Amino acid sequence: MGRPVTFYIWTILLLGGAAAVFGPVLGSIILWTVLMLIKTVMRDVVPTTVMRRSRSRCSAGCSWGVALMLLVIFRPQGVLGDKKELAIHDH
Repeated sequence: MGRPVTFYIWTILLLGGAAAVFGPVLGSIILWTVLMLIKTVMRDVVPTTVMRRSRSRCSAGCSWGVALMLLVIFRPQGVLGDKKELAIHDH
């Protein structure tokens, strides 16, 4: 399927929470909304004299990557996930 599709699928699972039933649905909604928001802001706010359109797409990808790293650091269980999912049980 390729790297972009694999990246989007993993991102959707990380966003919503892989163990939650509606996690992937919420993750896909969040992913699409944020990607469109970033692309729109980059296209409409940043003038072409500062950044070309092709560079704005790269910057949008970098922005999304940073947001994904912050999610994994501060909320690794996802939006709908539970902290107990990450706990290691002794028994």
